[in-house]
Amino acid sequence: MECMYMCLLYITRIMQDGHSYIHQLLGYNILLYMFKALRNLHTYPELADQRYKELKTTIAVHIVNILNNVICHFSYASILKRSKKAISKIQRQHADGFLDPKDLSLKDVYETWSQFVTIASYRNNIWSTIPDLFCGNSECPGASAGMFMACSGCRSTQYCSRTCQKDDWTSGAHRSLCIEIKQLRSDGAPLPMSSSDQKALENLNSQYVKYYRQEPSEWDALLEEYIAKNGEPNPFWPLVVALDYRALDVNPQILLESSERRVKNLEIVAQAREGRGIFVYWTIPDGYHLVEKGELVVL
Repeated sequence: MECMYMCLLYITRIMQDGHSYIHQLLGYNILLYMFKALRNLHTYPELADQRYKELKTTIAVHIVNILNNVICHFSYASILKRSKKAISKIQRQHADGFLDPKDLSLKDVYETWSQFVTIASYRNNIWSTIPDLFCGNSECPGASAGMFMACSGCRSTQYCSRTCQKDDWTSGAHRSLCIEIKQLRSDGAPLPMSSSDQKALENLNSQYVKYYRQEPSEWDALLEEYIAKNGEPNPFWPLVVALDYRALDVNPQILLESSERRVKNLEIVAQAREGRGIFVYWTIPDGYHLVEKGELVVL
């Protein structure tokens, strides 16, 4: 039992270093083994002694924190993809079958796992409607059969076809990133966000913005909330759609802000002012760090 406690402490610590470590851990089926270990902990009669109760509670807390940490990183398509596979394996092997909401010692784990499955399913359903979502080639023609392959060099960026992989390498777009990732992987250091994950996130941002702009009631609600806090918008500083993906919910936290608060790229602000698109500012976690970026979404 103490060995499991120490392992969970190590997993929690390693996750703080960045999303690439979470991606690796999921590849090692860490969630499946975590649930199997927890099941054994609550199944063996010799561990039912009262003296183990406090340690069991601490272990449950660590498992809840680990699950929540992965949920916070569902904005990375690669992590969501591996989480989907983890859910399938766990449910296929009934490794979560012992979770009982009536058991107070397991209630929080049960509720967090249910939330994990719900949010992962919801996000996957959104992304499944976007063609060639993961393809790291920015010039992807969108004509693939839906089969993806990783770059043989960095094993990070995904492509929908060998043609896209070849074109991206020939253009030089991926070459420097590939070399950087290979070196970082060799050093055991955290990896930067892959172009596949970045493209998927840009597509997801676009989906949310289009939805809110096409639903007047939703947009009006955001605008009313902004006016109530800040007064009428200043036309010189176009509104920004702020998307915070750290929320433990099916959707990111969405609100409107003035671009004056988020101004880092005056060119994007100028384009938004001219009506060429909507200024979006997104925030995602990267372990205990944050990644933030402003971009223009063309409707």
